[in-house]
Amino acid sequence: MHWKKPLALLASSATNRFPDAQFDFGTTYAYVVRSVVVVGGTAIESGDSSPVVVTPRDTFPPAPPQGLVAIFLASGEPPTSRVELSWSMNVETDLAGYHVYRSEQEGVPSQLVTPDLLSAPAYHDMSVEVGRHYWYSVTAVDRAGNESAPSAAVAVEAAQPSSR
Repeated sequence: MHWKKPLALLASSATNRFPDAQFDFGTTYAYVVRSVVVVGGTAIESGDSSPVVVTPRDTFPPAPPQGLVAIFLASGEPPTSRVELSWSMNVETDLAGYHVYRSEQEGVPSQLVTPDLLSAPAYHDMSVEVGRHYWYSVTAVDRAGNESAPSAAVAVEAAQPSSR
C-alpha cells in the first residue's frame, strides 16, 4: 500500500493493545503493527501487518447546561412581557451553542424556541403571555452537531403586573 506520508512510530508496547489518544476527529488514520524480537542482542522487526484505516467521529454530546434561572418581567404601558433566561456556560472546547426549549405544561415534551444556536448562555423570550405558566430547559450543542440532554427544567409564572 502507498502512503501519502511515511509511517511514524507511535510507541512500543509490551502487550497487544495501544490506546491512541493523540488524534483529531474527522481525520483519517492508517495503523499498522510490527512485531520485534531480540535475538543475540539484535532487534529483528517483522513486516507491516495489514493496515487498519479509521476516521474517528465525534459522537460525544456536551454536558447538559447547569444553573438555569428564569425570571418573568413586565414593564411599560401597555406592559411588555418577557422571560429572561440565563445559565452557566459550558466548558467544552468544541461548543457550538445552545438551544432553548419551552413547554406550557409540566412533564410535557418541550418545543424548540431557538432554531438558531445561541452563542451566549442567555435568552430573552418575548413570546410569553400574561397569565400562563412556562417550563424551560436548555441543551448544549457541539460543533459536530451532538446535542446534550436537557438541563433541569425551571418553571416560571407570567403573572399579571400589579397596578400601583
